[in-house]
Amino acid sequence: MATLATEVDVATFPQTTVATARSSGGTSLVVASVGSLPTLSGSNYYRLTIANATTGVPYAHLKATQVNSGTNTFTIAGALDGYTDPTTINIGDKVWIAVTAGTINDIQTNLGLCATLAGPNTFAGPTTLNGGVQFHRTVVTSSPYTALATDFYIGVNNAATTTINLPAASTVPAGQVLVIADESGAAASHQITITPNGADTINGSNSSIVIKSNYGFWGLYSNGSTGFFIEKASVASVTGGGGTVSLSANGALTPGIVSTGPLALGSAGSQNINFQVGGSTVANMLSTGTFAMTGLSTALVAKTANYTLTDSDSTVLCDATSGSFAITLISATGRSGRIYTIKRKSSDVSGNTLTITGTIDGTANPTLAAGKYMTIQTDGTLWYAIANN
Repeated sequence: MATLATEVDVATFPQTTVATARSSGGTSLVVASVGSLPTLSGSNYYRLTIANATTGVPYAHLKATQVNSGTNTFTIAGALDGYTDPTTINIGDKVWIAVTAGTINDIQTNLGLCATLAGPNTFAGPTTLNGGVQFHRTVVTSSPYTALATDFYIGVNNAATTTINLPAASTVPAGQVLVIADESGAAASHQITITPNGADTINGSNSSIVIKSNYGFWGLYSNGSTGFFIEKASVASVTGGGGTVSLSANGALTPGIVSTGPLALGSAGSQNINFQVGGSTVANMLSTGTFAMTGLSTALVAKTANYTLTDSDSTVLCDATSGSFAITLISATGRSGRIYTIKRKSSDVSGNTLTITGTIDGTANPTLAAGKYMTIQTDGTLWYAIANN
């Protein structure tokens, strides 16, 4: 008996039978059904094993170079594996189908076993993917670029200031993610600005966000109607033992950067920690460990009229020369640990009153004279003066 070549059974296709008798040398074989078999490309072919309908004993291997699902017909190009083309193939005889390595590519392409899905696609319930997942990547080399609803990764490889215009959120399915990254490593000197479409928002604000650190990125997701929300921001680089740690939150309304232990990286030695914050002030930076840093910039605002503290404030520099006014404390609730410094300029000798509206250390509505300051902190319930002059 002839030796069979290595073959792969196509288990997803049903076993079929011969529908029309075939004589030796015929160039086609009609079967009851070809199932979902795709057409073939190039020199690929199917290997058909023909077996007796009664005994199940194989008696021929045929080379099928094409298939027609409309007529359930294989195109036959002779016998394989040392078999001879049988004189007659009878109606009802069994047909098993096997593929060569090249044919598998056609099956994968045509049946989506290794497919590109044109979205949006919804998968209900748990979905298991056996193998890697490849997302669409767009490389941007010039500015501006308007992102598409079909984009996923946008890699900016442009050694110049770049603007990425977001698509209208209403054209992007709710929950769809868009990741924009600096692939050039030049964002520290050539920032990347990400701009919302029209009246759309990013984290509730109709303001742009920026990438200002080399290899930084933003991850956004659409709400499907009015804007995008920030999913993640980058930690651009981490090196230890006298190196530099760059924690990037490059834009407005970042949820926060959290460190859960002593921030000691790499080998022993001093660590320089640079928090690079572009756009608006980061809402929260919280460490439950120890930070050692050289140089720290916090928000500074100047006020000459009534003002209520916000979560973005740190130091408020006041001048009452034009008239008395008040700085009103924000609620302490939910802000345990928050610190503010309120300073009245030494040059303000107007005699007008600067009032801090609220209760600090049990004193209601304290005032500040010219050149005086007060630093306050809350435990989440009350405000306390922790420094003054």
